[in-house]
Amino acid sequence: MAVFKNLNDLRTYMSALKEIDKAKEAGYSLEIKKFHPLQTDKQQAYIHFMLSYFSCRYGQTFVSTLRELQTNICPHIFETGRKDDNHNPLYRPLSSLNTQEASSVIRNFLDYSSMAGINIPTEDDKEAISYCKREVESAGGWV
Repeated sequence: MAVFKNLNDLRTYMSALKEIDKAKEAGYSLEIKKFHPLQTDKQQAYIHFMLSYFSCRYGQTFVSTLRELQTNICPHIFETGRKDDNHNPLYRPLSSLNTQEASSVIRNFLDYSSMAGINIPTEDDKEAISYCKREVESAGGWV
């Protein structure tokens, strides 16, 4: 099936309409999806910052915070439906999130951290983020 990315272009729009007509004549069903590209570099950097800062303040490793995110905070986003050899669920990596999923992870993790009493600065608060990064680095960083 064809993918039409820019329907604002008249030629692409007309090609999409022709494809719909062909499918209609053949009796096919169509599924129309909104395209969400992979997360932006800014989203990815902010998610890593959030996890690092929370880990430092909460006193756990980055990996254990990531596992908490995948299993308890946003399992619906990270679950793959597959199991490993020991029948443990497999989860998607952070790098596979699209922009919509990354935004959802950010919102959910900010809510979770505020419930735990750790206030993480917003993505736009550059001064607070740099202060928090210095705090993580002075603590020796968290891996």
